[in-house]
Amino acid sequence: MRRAAAAVWIAGILSILASVMPSVAAPLTASCLARAVPEGSPADDVPFPDSDGDGVPDRRDRCSAPLPGATGADGEGCPTAIDPYAALSFDGTTHRGWYRRFWTGACDGIVDDAGERATCSFVKLFHPEYWHETVGIVTARVPDDARAAVRFDLWRLGRLIGHEWARANAVRAIDSDDIDVWGARLRVAVAPETCRIIQDLFDAAAAKLDRR
Repeated sequence: MRRAAAAVWIAGILSILASVMPSVAAPLTASCLARAVPEGSPADDVPFPDSDGDGVPDRRDRCSAPLPGATGADGEGCPTAIDPYAALSFDGTTHRGWYRRFWTGACDGIVDDAGERATCSFVKLFHPEYWHETVGIVTARVPDDARAAVRFDLWRLGRLIGHEWARANAVRAIDSDDIDVWGARLRVAVAPETCRIIQDLFDAAAAKLDRR
């Protein structure tokens, strides 16, 4: 009886932790570093699973890592649209507001840690791009055959770093200085180094979160 009760208690704790932890992409590996999609007929795909359920077998899927909010899929399994808020939990409306600012630049209705209303007068993230704009700028500088996978990776990266950056200053593990440095690297990224830089940023962000 005690063992059963303990199991129920543990399951309850795990459920609570799962509900408050942000849902971010994992593993932290840049999909655009994957090998080229193999040649073959549709019949060759029959034995292979489709782990993300997008209709593209894993054998040919360059974008099979989890990405909540992703919709649509091209011929290589890369999504065509993203809802960056999907499956994420927030500390409150302020956290959600700063996360919106990270993606869009909008800051209406946000208050800072002192309760003062935020303004848009300070230097814009990524000078002057926000994440949606940054994704478009970076993907425009890579070859057509890599563009969808790079966009997919940038969406994953944006959810990871944006959600953490948007938290209160006293608790966040990723701050504006980090965003500044990482943004500078992305602004100068050109093929074929773009994917390697994205992977470096995945690793840097993960290291920051691990030390928290």
